[in-house]
Amino acid sequence: MEILLIQGVATIVQVLSCLVLVGYGFLGVSVGASTLGVVASVLGSYAFRRRLNASVDWGEALRYVLSALLVVPPVLVSVAVLPQPVFLPVHVVVGAVTYFAVVRFSGGVRSEDLEALSLLLPKSLGLLVRRVFGGG
Repeated sequence: MEILLIQGVATIVQVLSCLVLVGYGFLGVSVGASTLGVVASVLGSYAFRRRLNASVDWGEALRYVLSALLVVPPVLVSVAVLPQPVFLPVHVVVGAVTYFAVVRFSGGVRSEDLEALSLLLPKSLGLLVRRVFGGG
């Protein structure tokens, strides 16, 4: 219940902040919503970790954060080269390819994670995920 409360409050604060930040334009809303999203995720993770008495593999978590941060420069370049909204799918693909490449080459996905994901997905997608992340 504590976890749901934290997530609920974070969501309400995020929605209300978007209404308040509208005066600062789209950039203000984007920065505010992103910041509050990170805060909500950190609070939720803290509550889960405390509730489950779980430990965090900080090295692995750092790899994922760095992978996400390394997506920003290629996406910004693609937005600068192709600024029209019609090219949004191109920006998403550039970000996804960059993220998956960094995760794969940094060893961010363990074989146990690949096995679990492969079991959840249809067989053809499971095979694709294993090939993309080097699991077979």
